[in-house]
Amino acid sequence: MKVDAPVLYKAVTATFVYPRFVRGAMCPKCSTIKPPELVGELHRHGRHGKASAFVPRMVRVPLYPVAPGSIEDASAWFEERWRGGVFVPDELLPLVSVA
Repeated sequence: MKVDAPVLYKAVTATFVYPRFVRGAMCPKCSTIKPPELVGELHRHGRHGKASAFVPRMVRVPLYPVAPGSIEDASAWFEERWRGGVFVPDELLPLVSVA
């Protein structure tokens, strides 16, 4: 992938291998992400919908901007070219168990 599709490779590594994690506020009902200063504030769902309070969450952010749809394109790229069973190499097992 690094040689055949470098744009997709950069998108995958920025999103899943080297992401940043930042604080955010998430609505538990609809999973909307807002700035962290809104933790505890109410989030309404429509005119008559019940309100939910934002809760603190760590949000995964790609290391650098990723083009919309590139992760889906990378997934399709993997589906077309994948051969054999799925496994994790021994040298990467410590990284997988943390993530």
